[in-house]
Amino acid sequence: MKKSFTILAALLSISTIDYAQQDTWDVPATELMISHNKQNYSDHQDVKNNQFASQATVSVWKNSTNQFKTLSDYIDKRLTSAFIVVADVTTLYNIYSQLSEMITYEQKSLVIAKRHPWAAPLLASEQAAIINSGNDLFSYISLLIMSYGDISKMKVSARKVIFHSIDLQVGVLKA
Repeated sequence: MKKSFTILAALLSISTIDYAQQDTWDVPATELMISHNKQNYSDHQDVKNNQFASQATVSVWKNSTNQFKTLSDYIDKRLTSAFIVVADVTTLYNIYSQLSEMITYEQKSLVIAKRHPWAAPLLASEQAAIINSGNDLFSYISLLIMSYGDISKMKVSARKVIFHSIDLQVGVLKA
């Protein structure tokens, strides 16, 4: 039993040996960790400030872009309106010039009737046909004038079709 007691004592003495880290403070490692943490904190502050500046720049850029888009849309709307008016005025000017030409032809036909009285019945029958067609055209134009609120809402191409038909009818009358 003495032997087992000795072995037991030996085992107990071996098991109580400390293999843990010694109780010393590594000052250089601690200073290095503090320096590294200070650098990380500084970097974090720089990134945070840069992010605020970037967000402010993006906000200003978006605001400028929105203002430019609003301005360009406004200019586009005004130019479109101007082109619509110009297209309508151009068509109406063509109709007016044909009516003016028609009046000039009418004056010339009266001069012919004065010079050649035998042609007066032929000219009178042609004048009656022109007047009948002119009355139809006048009724059509009156209808368009009364509904111009609806016509002004039409697309330019649709209005051009209407004005082109008037232009053709005036051309037929002139011929």
